[in-house]
Amino acid sequence: MTPGSDGSVTLPSDGGKVDRPDGSYNVPGGTIVDPDGTIHLPGGDIVNPDGTVTLPGQDGKTGTGDDGKVKPNGPIIPGDNGSVTLPDGGGTVTTPGGTINVPGGSVVDPDGTIHLPGGDIVNPDGTVTLPGQDGKTGTGDDGKVKPNGPIIPGDNGSVTLPDGGGTVTTPGGTINVPGGSVVDPDGTVHLPGGNVVNPDGTITLPGQDGKTGTGDDGKVKPNGPSISNPDGSITLPGGGTVQTPGGTIDLPEGTVIDPDGTIHLPNGEIINPDGTITGKKTKINTSNETQNSTLTPLGTPVGISTSNTKLPKTGDVSLSSEEALALGFGALLGVLTLTEVKRRKEN
Repeated sequence: MTPGSDGSVTLPSDGGKVDRPDGSYNVPGGTIVDPDGTIHLPGGDIVNPDGTVTLPGQDGKTGTGDDGKVKPNGPIIPGDNGSVTLPDGGGTVTTPGGTINVPGGSVVDPDGTIHLPGGDIVNPDGTVTLPGQDGKTGTGDDGKVKPNGPIIPGDNGSVTLPDGGGTVTTPGGTINVPGGSVVDPDGTVHLPGGNVVNPDGTITLPGQDGKTGTGDDGKVKPNGPSISNPDGSITLPGGGTVQTPGGTIDLPEGTVIDPDGTIHLPNGEIINPDGTITGKKTKINTSNETQNSTLTPLGTPVGISTSNTKLPKTGDVSLSSEEALALGFGALLGVLTLTEVKRRKEN
């Protein structure tokens, strides 16, 4: 050791061990220990006598506005590069970006950058860099989370967005996500309603059972970034396609899709997960009243609207192609059968 004129001691190149009332620390060479037990690590971090760690921040100096603070649940583990690793109990890290609870094994750099166990990096400004599907940051598939407040790290490497939500950028585009959304290191976003936004921008719907990975899952391929709504639904500003157990449908711009696969079209019609269509203000010729009606089209082509479609009366042989498509082939056969019975009675 090398004694200092102020009573401190500097450890030799191979480091050493510092025992204090709060625990024992293995420190690297060049560490300076004050008489009161304060430990000055080579990277600029200061381990205070109470076990907390003062981070010098991005300017590399303590005592300035960008200092950070680490409050571990147990003695930290100093690294050779100036970083500190939190013990199994984790702790809290405070930077200009806010205060977050981090799990054990998290590594904190002197500038306040936090390396979470799953590979996510929480930057000093509070944004999060995602390693993407290759598990490495600094490559082409990295993602970025910009939360509206401090994120909540999970034990599995994921991060949960605060109540204010935020934005998530992946190779599939940038989307606004509500509070409570969970983002995995590969960029997968788990929305509160159960929808899963994949890194390529496609969306997996949990279906009516509320669980992904089962037989009633749906798949949405939006034409551009989607908008995640607070109620768990997704809006497609550029339209797209959706695949459910009822088939694959092309969707117009502005379509909204619920987690169970229910599709709300811009014209007010609702396509249910079983393929039925609830028409808004569908007019039926047998009554002068306008009422809601549920149609079950068989193989209705996309782009053919069932809203405000006039359904033919029984025995009406003047059936347009659009009306036939709206009714479906089963209803068409019924109309023709009734027409034939009427003709025979008249004869």
